[in-house]
Amino acid sequence: MQISLDGCRNSTQATDRARLEARKILYSRLTMTVKVLESTQVVRGTVVQCPDMYDNAQQTGYITGRSGDVFSTSERIDFSLGDMWVVMTDSLGNYRGRWRAYPVSGKPKAFRAAADTFDLNIYDRSTVQNPSRYFIATDSELNSTIWRVDSAKPNGDDTQTLSLTEYSDSIYP
Repeated sequence: MQISLDGCRNSTQATDRARLEARKILYSRLTMTVKVLESTQVVRGTVVQCPDMYDNAQQTGYITGRSGDVFSTSERIDFSLGDMWVVMTDSLGNYRGRWRAYPVSGKPKAFRAAADTFDLNIYDRSTVQNPSRYFIATDSELNSTIWRVDSAKPNGDDTQTLSLTEYSDSIYP
C-alpha cells in the first residue's frame, strides 16, 4: 500500500499526515457513488449528507404542506424505530437544520417539528417542479448518512457523479 504525503515539508507534517491517512483507512470502510445535479460545485474533501435509498430505517420524501409546526409529506412515516429526527431543504434546496420529529395523531403522512420559519417549495405540477425534501431517521441513522467527497466529475448533462467515502469524527480528532 502506498500513501501519498503531498505537501509535507518536514517529519512532523509527514507523521501527522500518515496518522490521518491511517485513520481514514480504519474509519472509512464504506463508499458510495451518486449522481446529483450540477448546480453546486462540490470539491474533494467536502462533507455532505446523503441518505441511502435502500435503507428502510431512513425515510425520505417531499413536503406537501406546512401549517405551523406540522409538515405534510408525500410518504407515510414510521415512528416505531425510536426517537426520530428530521432534516429538510428550503425553497432554494439548501439544508435546513436537524429537529426532533414527532408523529401527528391521525395523520400517517405528517410530522411535527419545531423548525425555523423558512420558505418551502410545494410541488404543484405547474410552477413548482422541484419540491422541498425531508429526511427522517433516528439520530444514529442520520449520522450514518454523512459522507466525505473523494471526487466530483461532471457528466455533461447538468449532473455530476460524486464518489463518497464514509465520514467519521474519529478521523479528525
